[in-house]
Amino acid sequence: MDQLLEVGVRAVAVPLQSRDGELVAAMSASLHDAKMSKRNMIEQFVPRLQERGARIGLELRGGIEF
Repeated sequence: MDQLLEVGVRAVAVPLQSRDGELVAAMSASLHDAKMSKRNMIEQFVPRLQERGARIGLELRGGIEF
């Protein structure tokens, strides 16, 4: 989301799913828009959030321990 929550704040988010595959939460990161372009934020933050979100999703489904 680009400045939808607050003027000057940029955010990205990924879904977290339950054992049944249902959306139960989201994980996000945000920063001031002067710190990074929208494109760079998507390129740098989204893959990391997706990786962490997948690991949390596995934990929620009982697949791994941290």
